[in-house]
Amino acid sequence: MRRVDNESRIRKWVSTTPTAAASLSGRAVVAGYEGYDCSPLWVIRASYEGDLVPGKLAIKHKAAYVPWNGRENPVYNIETLLSRASQGDGWLATVSDAPLHCILWVVHPLQ
Repeated sequence: MRRVDNESRIRKWVSTTPTAAASLSGRAVVAGYEGYDCSPLWVIRASYEGDLVPGKLAIKHKAAYVPWNGRENPVYNIETLLSRASQGDGWLATVSDAPLHCILWVVHPLQ
């Protein structure tokens, strides 16, 4: 019997940009919602100041940010966390499969 690697099945980072990320809709991990318009915030990570930093993508506004030095900093080359892929590939469809510390960091990036 072949062992299935659940880690690779339940989440995957995909390189994209804030403007091109809309094609990942329905597969991206939603970590929260904007306070003023309730639009979804997706989990991302991006290289910033030499580090790989978790952040958020405001998909409706096509804007991505990472916390650094007490500020939200815009980023343009990002990786979006997917919790499942398109139908038929067997991925699980639960946000709870994403690491909790990753999601908490994005929802509260400056704490």
